[in-house]
Amino acid sequence: MIGTRHDEAGQQTNSSPPRDWVFVSSQKPQDNAQVRPVPLEYPRSYYENSTAPLPITPEFQAIKDLKIEWLQAQKAVPHDRKHAKQILIFEVEEYCIYKPEGSYRGEFELTSLHHLNVKLNELTFDGTLSFGGMLRYVEGILFTAFSIEGFGDKDTSTVTVYIQSQAGGKDKDFDIWYRLRRCSSEYQIFDAPFMWLATFAKHMIDYLGSKPRSTVYLHHFRWHFHKWLKKRFRGDHDFQKWIGSLNGATDFRHAVNAYVDFLYNQAFNLPNAEILLSHPVWSDCLRDATSVEQQEMKCKKTTTTSRVYGCFKGMYFGGCLEETLVDKTVQKARDSRMRSLGFAQDSKQSNTETNQKSVPYKPNNLGKVKVGDVISVKSDTNSKWKTTDHDWFAYVQRIEKTRSSDIRLYVLWLYRPEDTTISTMVYPITKELFLSDNCNCTEAMLTAADVTQKFSVDWHPKSLDTDKNFLVRQKYLADESAFVTLKDSDFTCRCAKRNTSTVHSKYRRGDCVYIAKKAKVQTGGEIGSKTILEPVIITGLQRTTNEVIVRRLLRLSRDCSEMKNNTRRRVIARNELVWTDELVTVSAHRLRRECQIRYFSIEDVVSRKIPTPYDRGGNGDFWIICLRLIVDESGTTLKPLKSTLPGPMNQGFDPEGAKPWNPLRGLSIFSGGGNFDRGLEEAGAVQFQTAVDISQEAVHTQKANARDPERLDLYCGSVDDHLKTVLKGGTGPTLPQVGDIQFLAAGSPCPGFSRMQPNWRSDQSFRNASHITTFCSYVDVFRPEFALLENVANMAVVRKGYEEEKVFSQVIGCLVALGYQTQQFVLDAWCHQSMQRRTRLFISITAPGLEPLVAPPNTHAHPEGTGARSLGKLSNGVRYGEREDYPTAFEHVTAEEATCDLPKIGLAISQICVKFPDHRVPLHLNRLDRAIVRHIPTFPPGQCYADAVKRGLPNSLIKNKKEVGKSWKRIKASGLIPTITTVVSPQDSRCGELLHWEQHRPITIQEARRAQGIPDYEVIIGSPMEQWRIIGNAVDRNVALALGLSLRTAWQLSYSRIPEQRSPQVEDEFETICRLSKDRLMDLRPNKVQIFKNVIAKTDHFVERTETEERTIDRLSVLTETTIESTRQILLKSKKCPILMLQSSITALSRPTPLPERPKRPRSSGFDEQSHFAGDNHGARRKTRHTGLMAEHAAKNWSKIVKTVGKYSK
Repeated sequence: MIGTRHDEAGQQTNSSPPRDWVFVSSQKPQDNAQVRPVPLEYPRSYYENSTAPLPITPEFQAIKDLKIEWLQAQKAVPHDRKHAKQILIFEVEEYCIYKPEGSYRGEFELTSLHHLNVKLNELTFDGTLSFGGMLRYVEGILFTAFSIEGFGDKDTSTVTVYIQSQAGGKDKDFDIWYRLRRCSSEYQIFDAPFMWLATFAKHMIDYLGSKPRSTVYLHHFRWHFHKWLKKRFRGDHDFQKWIGSLNGATDFRHAVNAYVDFLYNQAFNLPNAEILLSHPVWSDCLRDATSVEQQEMKCKKTTTTSRVYGCFKGMYFGGCLEETLVDKTVQKARDSRMRSLGFAQDSKQSNTETNQKSVPYKPNNLGKVKVGDVISVKSDTNSKWKTTDHDWFAYVQRIEKTRSSDIRLYVLWLYRPEDTTISTMVYPITKELFLSDNCNCTEAMLTAADVTQKFSVDWHPKSLDTDKNFLVRQKYLADESAFVTLKDSDFTCRCAKRNTSTVHSKYRRGDCVYIAKKAKVQTGGEIGSKTILEPVIITGLQRTTNEVIVRRLLRLSRDCSEMKNNTRRRVIARNELVWTDELVTVSAHRLRRECQIRYFSIEDVVSRKIPTPYDRGGNGDFWIICLRLIVDESGTTLKPLKSTLPGPMNQGFDPEGAKPWNPLRGLSIFSGGGNFDRGLEEAGAVQFQTAVDISQEAVHTQKANARDPERLDLYCGSVDDHLKTVLKGGTGPTLPQVGDIQFLAAGSPCPGFSRMQPNWRSDQSFRNASHITTFCSYVDVFRPEFALLENVANMAVVRKGYEEEKVFSQVIGCLVALGYQTQQFVLDAWCHQSMQRRTRLFISITAPGLEPLVAPPNTHAHPEGTGARSLGKLSNGVRYGEREDYPTAFEHVTAEEATCDLPKIGLAISQICVKFPDHRVPLHLNRLDRAIVRHIPTFPPGQCYADAVKRGLPNSLIKNKKEVGKSWKRIKASGLIPTITTVVSPQDSRCGELLHWEQHRPITIQEARRAQGIPDYEVIIGSPMEQWRIIGNAVDRNVALALGLSLRTAWQLSYSRIPEQRSPQVEDEFETICRLSKDRLMDLRPNKVQIFKNVIAKTDHFVERTETEERTIDRLSVLTETTIESTRQILLKSKKCPILMLQSSITALSRPTPLPERPKRPRSSGFDEQSHFAGDNHGARRKTRHTGLMAEHAAKNWSKIVKTVGKYSK
């Protein structure tokens, strides 16, 4: 009831009124306490002893008095009732609007008018009604309608807002409205933002009305809408004031999404509503329609391929899996894809039952042991290895005769799958061993007498169906617990190799590197020292003294604080450097690793036109420089650098420059809002073509932020349905074909392994966990060059009582069995420029022979108190996947540093933030919870509900909870924001650390976005709770970028090793070329050689080359698979005439000499027959991967070859 006094907890009391001021402790205890006003949450009439500005008048009496005043002023009488009632407008001043009594959420709470007809069907206001000189003060007036005037008016940029009470709408004489003029002081925080929003509604709807039907999308509000506005209201003072509140922002997509319901209602009530609502912008924001069709969910179980099913069917979630056979067409395409990438073939592998059976082997006779033999010795029962129930295998790399005439064996140990991270889980290839980098050079002597058996081994097998005792495809790196492709150099251990790598061979003049440096730091009030990394430029290398001359660089934000005013900026990036003329000599041992520094003009830096990754605060070791330190007799100043630098510096790569390689074609599954995908794309190595997710909001978020929406196919549905359709040979825009995908990204559902789930043995948890197999199945069918899987680190945890349920080990085993180089690493978000306490597990796989994607280096330091962590233990007791701690260039980013530019919004009850529309809380706290938040101390940092209870929390606010833990806990301003989850629950005892360190509220959506590294310019589609869920499901953007940069390096090193970069359609046509050319040329007779010449002559634009019949016949006689492979290389690596090059390749090759290793031959810029096609140059060519495939095709006439090849020449 209006006038009833309540305390802060909502309980009725007779004590003094609640305070409008509260005492807030300073962050520093030695400072004086500060007094800050707290905005009112209720109208003044709500509080006891409040004084009204005028006597309270019932509304019906106020209307009656004002009508009389109006009639007298107009000297008029009411209209005839037979006609429409005349509109009568009274003004209302000193108003405040609030929720009515009995409201579902927060009766009597002040609220914004934009919630009417969206979240609330009626509101209440207090205020002074007036006309002329008559004033009438009213309280508790219900109203259900409001109107905004100004739509379609080209002459004014402002709006007028009216509300209509129930009494005003029911008046028998007039249609009475109240015009809002001036609000009360306590309502100012609601009124000003709403008036901005009402004006925006006018501009948006006018913009829609000015465009043809169904032509305006959400992306038009990124910059086109702003351009239209500026042109329409050029010189308008009111418009300049309105647009100026955005601080130069031109992107209105966030506002459209945040207030889409309010905007839709305004458009719906206008006469031209049909045209206004026809525009796709509404479906882009999921308002009564969708831009991406939701696919029907048909699969009840998790779809898997046969290979994957065989590996996982015995897991605790095996009952959730469904084996799906592959269509013959898809199988054929996959086999071709595997051959092209160098995977070993295995026709029996589809029968997983057969592969899992133990296959007995027959060792060779012992005989004399020599270098290159694979032997076995008795296991050492006293070793740290737990699996000592079998002999140990080893490769003999060196033999020496001792003084006692014994034969000493220097070996590299061969590991069984159970000796690696695969552990004891199912591994379908029973004959496979892994050559390790672990030798016995420093161990007890091993002699020939210790050898128990010798074995035959198929090294680099082309097929897994070998008749040898064992096969070895990969090397196992013991320290990294990684599987990599076996190379010839791996057969010698590091002990036997001379380390020829020196600083002089690794670096050159002008390279940008880090050097280690001791720096003073303050920890816990004490000053100490720690090692940090400083970027420098190498200017000289001194071989004799092993020293390096480097140019010292300063950090603008740290070292030039007294000169910042000269930079024309208020915000300075942490990774901005200053050029100096100071050269210092340092020991080469202080050099750590390379970093990337690039020059940008001062204009680009001031206007923040810095491309990614140079704009990410040093993430990925990327720095910018635009200033130079000048020291002269007048003092020290900063001046802009010129593009011609005053000294040598090998600049970092240009993100906007041309690349010698094409980006990988990507597929994303469980893609969510696409934060992982876009972070990877920002590095430039991949461009996603297809994304799959089941959430409508997430998929529309993907679409809204895609660089090129037309090139991104979005599948809104289950990954199981999507995968099954692909396996069955389905086609369509969202169904990529085998060969289309070169990179796969997946963030499989985390709830199945999260510690936050209440019951990991529930049916839903089993289904979530089973989707870890989806990544493996997609890899199995598409065979990408690279792939990344993200999940919680808890996925590697072995649960007590379920020691055999090693999900992580089974995933590793499955991927290694598929033939992929595989490694895993744990990444902490705070080590990559994030302010979030988030740790995630990543599994990286790479096709055979390519450069593996490695873990990105840490660029930001661990916070104080960060403990050790690992993924698990091997059978020898050694931990793997450990958290790394080493010197970095930056300290971690704090929560306060990352959000200091956001406006202070107090209790966040307005829910409108003009500058940052997402700077709003996703949930509504009731009055009791808000009172609890106000009582959580802000000092010392990190206080929670339990601390408030200890300090004397009022009894009315104490909750009966057995577990309090982290409930209602404040985040530390100088610390990290905890892991953003999918649910906002500050009262939760495990994840309730969500309160702002200073303001009395939970963190906002905008702050959660910052925690996840989502750029401010990206929009997240959906309601506040859906936005939070998308944010919580995302992979940290800064981590994604760091991984993308590692992918860029790997792809840059691997690109030249892949002989073809073409679509499956091109692959099919090329297969036809190779087959027909082989069939036809092998069948040529001397009298038919002229046919070959005639084909050449038919191409007018080709330069004719003549050859004698004798030479042609001689070369045709040695045509082999090597010739076909040579033809493949030539056609792919040159834009010149394929027909002529086909002839040249045939005539140039004198003999086939294939080698097992893929050649590393640079591309030729010409086709000189005598030099480039000399027979000896083809000695290193690899045998074609299409052996046996040509015979499957029927012969066709030569004219089709000409037609098909002609397509390539164009």
